[in-house]
Amino acid sequence: MPLILKEQIGASVSICIWQINETEAFFLDQLQLKEADLNSILQLKLPSRRLEKLACRVALSQCINNSEVNISYNSFGAPQIEKGFISFSHAKEIVAVAYSPNHPIGIDIEKVDSKILKLKHKFVGSEEVNYFDMEDPEQITQIWCAKEALFKWYEKGEVDFRKDLHIAPDFQTATILKGENKMNLTLKRIKIDPYICVVVY
Repeated sequence: MPLILKEQIGASVSICIWQINETEAFFLDQLQLKEADLNSILQLKLPSRRLEKLACRVALSQCINNSEVNISYNSFGAPQIEKGFISFSHAKEIVAVAYSPNHPIGIDIEKVDSKILKLKHKFVGSEEVNYFDMEDPEQITQIWCAKEALFKWYEKGEVDFRKDLHIAPDFQTATILKGENKMNLTLKRIKIDPYICVVVY
């Protein structure tokens, strides 16, 4: 079973990272899915997308210690569970899932790749340029992961990654600024070569 990591963060956050090496049949055997959710997965044309969806649900079942997983999606396309809060991320052959029974949560996982340096101007803020190494693919990837996780935590869309999302120099906290609203959040960075995972809560 390629369960790479299962970790409890504090008292209220559980995460699971899963490497996908299994077949659809394996995942389906591990789960009890609601008919609507199962049908939505099986209707996907790409086998890789079906595996990602199923792996996310098995990883979530590890977080909640229950094979009965009932997932729906809100109007912004974010996954929801009946009790508590969840967040999913996938990077081809790996998925990351976060769960909290008490509060919103966000997670993102990405493979470190130098290609991200060509895109940094789209999401790195003017202050972040001063305290992160703009030529280090790992640091830029972790900024992207953090902001993607913040976007998932926020769950309301219409976010400017450069202007509205701010990462602290120590990479322990982050802030979402939307109009007069200011939300301060905690970051947890996990490195599993060649991947970076960031959890926001």
